[in-house]
Amino acid sequence: NNGAFPKAQVLSSIDGYAKSDMTGPNMPEFGALLEGDLVPYDSGDGILTPTPRKLVALSQYLESIQAAR
Repeated sequence: NNGAFPKAQVLSSIDGYAKSDMTGPNMPEFGALLEGDLVPYDSGDGILTPTPRKLVALSQYLESIQAAR
């Protein structure tokens, strides 16, 4: 990803609202477990979208542990 964190792709993979095109076993869908209050979140397109707070927190954590290459 050339040093960029793919926010929208990560959110989609965790939540399960967009199916993966990867071969092999798919990642389990965690959308139901991450439901709750919504917060405005920009997933990289400049548009604030209501997103479950737990999903945003998990995405931000994953972004924070990514090594810059």
